[in-house]
Amino acid sequence: FPVRQLLALIANSLLGHPDARDGLMTCADVPALQDAGHLDLASIYRNIFGENLKPSRAEKTELFRKLNAFGIGAETSNRVDNLLVYGADDPAYKADYDELVVSDPVYGATAAFTSAQRTYLEGADPNERNAFLGALRAQRQRLFFTMPESKIDEYDLWDLSVFRYAGLYLETAQKIAAGQVAPRQAVSMIVRGLNRIFTGMLVQNQDELVLATSGSFSQSKRSPLLDEIISVPRASGEEVSIVPDKGGRNFGVSVKL
Repeated sequence: FPVRQLLALIANSLLGHPDARDGLMTCADVPALQDAGHLDLASIYRNIFGENLKPSRAEKTELFRKLNAFGIGAETSNRVDNLLVYGADDPAYKADYDELVVSDPVYGATAAFTSAQRTYLEGADPNERNAFLGALRAQRQRLFFTMPESKIDEYDLWDLSVFRYAGLYLETAQKIAAGQVAPRQAVSMIVRGLNRIFTGMLVQNQDELVLATSGSFSQSKRSPLLDEIISVPRASGEEVSIVPDKGGRNFGVSVKL
């Protein structure tokens, strides 16, 4: 982002509130918002996505349009939502709920959130249900930025975004840069993806790289004729692996025949 947009992001993150004029608080606005008990709506974790602005305005702003493309707040997992919805009463989630939600009285277990949560669980009318779903979105956004390192794998942090395998990508990049072997899961997923591209079919092979052809020079989307099978684990000189590129800043797939 240009510096001008970054400065706008910082200002919006610090001063944003949907009840303020133009979505930005002034010093004079703060006492009234505090007395009304709506300080949680000034959450920096919401404001970074332009949640303090009208949806039409946020959509027209390139900065927020790009940030919202990550889907943070809209994307989730059953485990995260079970924590946020049932964690206060469910013994399986109670300890994590206390650590991840109750420990933040400003933007986490606020009076507004706990009240909306209780009303939702007791059977809310449509308006109250929508209010809780909005609060749930804000909690997902907060957790994406505040989840402790020790909980990231347990709650699959990247499930809170559209890039569900971003964690695996970063792990692979770090290991390759350090001269270590790439995670087996990453190799398997890449091989399975390549096989589907080469064949045009939903094949599940991940221990062999399948090279196929349509049998003609047509632009057919399917290639049902087998051309070659290459072992992914090292065998008879064949191997498929993930290696660093020449610049050392990224990685690619190496195929040995």
